[in-house]
Amino acid sequence: MPFISKSQNVLTSSKRVFGGWVAKTFMTARNQHFAWLLVTALTALSLSRQATQAAENDGSLDTVWADSAKTANSASHELPSKESGKDSGAKGLTSKGSVAPGRVRPICSVNSLINSGTIVSGGWPGVGPFKAAPDQPYDFSDVTGNHLKLTVDNNEVNAAEIVMASGATPKETLIKLEVTTDFLLEGLGVKPAKINQFNLGFEKATARVKGPLVKPIGVLAPPLAVVISPTEEHRAKEAGAGRQMLSVIVNAAVGQKFEERTRSESKEESTTESNPEEQSKLAESRETSSKEATSTVSENNKLASAEIGGSTGAPHEDLKKQFLALIQSWQGIKKKAVRQCETAELAQILAGKALARQIAAISWLKSHHKYCDVVPKSVSVEQLEAITPDKTYSVHAVVKETTKYFDQNGGQLLKEINDVYHVIYTVEKVNDQWLITDTAIVKTASPAQQPPKPRP
Repeated sequence: MPFISKSQNVLTSSKRVFGGWVAKTFMTARNQHFAWLLVTALTALSLSRQATQAAENDGSLDTVWADSAKTANSASHELPSKESGKDSGAKGLTSKGSVAPGRVRPICSVNSLINSGTIVSGGWPGVGPFKAAPDQPYDFSDVTGNHLKLTVDNNEVNAAEIVMASGATPKETLIKLEVTTDFLLEGLGVKPAKINQFNLGFEKATARVKGPLVKPIGVLAPPLAVVISPTEEHRAKEAGAGRQMLSVIVNAAVGQKFEERTRSESKEESTTESNPEEQSKLAESRETSSKEATSTVSENNKLASAEIGGSTGAPHEDLKKQFLALIQSWQGIKKKAVRQCETAELAQILAGKALARQIAAISWLKSHHKYCDVVPKSVSVEQLEAITPDKTYSVHAVVKETTKYFDQNGGQLLKEINDVYHVIYTVEKVNDQWLITDTAIVKTASPAQQPPKPRP
């Protein structure tokens, strides 16, 4: 459906409101002319107020609309240029990394992104926190060689790009890409529903990826366009990383060419699914990918990370058993993580907000020279609620555990707590693996406020 400008909406509305009144009250041509002047004046007043409100707006994604005006060049800072002779693979993007002129609107203010957790504290382990280069205020980097670059116009972000190293395995790379993009979108002020829309599109687009990413992936979540691709060779060398470097570009715009490309790729997928030979190859690749994924997970949580066997209607009790195994496996990984203050194994079970919270909790323990000794006692799954059947569930569980807080320097026991939690876990299937993406404590037996400790 074509975009309709705000002035058109206001004018149409004004005509409807005053049209009938004018026709009945002003019958002469002179009076009708006066009435039309009145409508025009009120329309101008309404537009003036809307312009003032727009000027005061922080440029969040909720205010994005189409604009055919040319983008200003005087204060513009663009993303690194692509070589004109090569196909970047993201045809909705111009050679400078932005969408076609006339379709770009600000995502957020520069200050809001700079002060967000994405830059200040980072997200996925090893990605961030970021600091700006002394002579390039819109070019950020972290200690591991990852980069965050902004396209800025009049102190507002039009596009953002993260260039980062791949994970240790293809499976870890995909999870790292998804979570890092989630953090970037959150830093840009994108609402959770839109981030979830991106996640669904990303998982669909990467369902057939079994090795290193070799071609761009485009995910459309209007009015956002997200393009993930391997970096060009010269940029990978500049980064100096030993692993493959990947680029994530977010634009607050939707281009026609990008939409056409997405539809074209969907048709290719449909063709593959209708071809028995291609379908057989796909089944083999998924089996190989599944074996590789399972081999990276410790023995005590293999059951939790296993595939659902391709079934789209797994029995309720079977799901409860799988989610119980997942939570029990998480208890084991958490026990080790908070005792050693290490985050390396968290991504085997966690993703999204759950992973971010856990990393923050362990960082707090580490920075305050404390550690926890958690003794799990029991876990029971009480209830399941399907948010998206066979994809996302709310899992109500009761967790009992004993937590001891120690001072790391002297080994002194600071506090011992017996906890009983009623926890709601959000469990999502990501690349054929169940992961905990969020947690919420409904009630706890410990009324006293505690330091920010790991979630159950």
